[in-house]
Amino acid sequence: MLDLSILSVGLLIHMFALPYSFKNLVIDSIVRVAQLAFGVAILASLQPDALRPTPAGLITGAGVGAAFLVFQLVWNRGVFRSRFIVTRRFVASQLVILLFQVPGEELFYRGVFFMVLASIWGTFTAVIIATALSTMIAVVSSRRQVVWLGAGLLGVFCCLSFYWSQSIWAPVLIHVLNDFGYVTLGEKRNLFS
Repeated sequence: MLDLSILSVGLLIHMFALPYSFKNLVIDSIVRVAQLAFGVAILASLQPDALRPTPAGLITGAGVGAAFLVFQLVWNRGVFRSRFIVTRRFVASQLVILLFQVPGEELFYRGVFFMVLASIWGTFTAVIIATALSTMIAVVSSRRQVVWLGAGLLGVFCCLSFYWSQSIWAPVLIHVLNDFGYVTLGEKRNLFS
């Protein structure tokens, strides 16, 4: 019963987030705070050890994340050829994305959905559903299907790294390094422009 209650609240937060992902900074920030708080609360009560950084989690996250970063740099060949001016707003934007939004998403989708679904229906089903839910954000925020595929692949690796390391820091590091390559260097996304 508790698992279904957690999933129901999580789905409500997820459905509220979809129309606003990366479109309205204020509402998106409110949603990310809710995801972060909900994820921390659920992990702290159901699997508190997952909140602690472990060598396996940090090594896995850094290794797989570095592979994603290299892929993003190779995929976005012109990343270093195009010039852009690094402003305070750009740096602030990247700090919000990489240190606030990404951990919030990972705590929510891996720390809540994956963990709870794995306990109910097993790892395979949890990977599929948690990845599908997190990929919906890419579907809503981008029209490019290759981005959807990349988000799905990232979601699978984040789920598997969380499962293997039992530490939320593995998927957080993977996602941060991927987004540094894609969002920061590739898209040069600025939330404050």
